[in-house]
Amino acid sequence: MIRFYHGSNIKIEVPDLIHSKTFKDFGKGFYLSPDKQQAWDMAFQKFNQTKD
Repeated sequence: MIRFYHGSNIKIEVPDLIHSKTFKDFGKGFYLSPDKQQAWDMAFQKFNQTKD
C-alpha cells in the first residue's frame, strides 16, 4: 500500500476541486505526494502565507 500526503494547513475531509486553482503546474486538481516531508513543507509554506 502506498500512502499519499496533501500539503495543507487545514484538515481536508473530502477533496473539493471547486477550490482548486486553475493555473497550477499540472492544472486544476488535488495535489498529493508520497513524500511526507514535501507535504509538510508545503503545509508550512501555506501556513506562513496565510498568517497575519
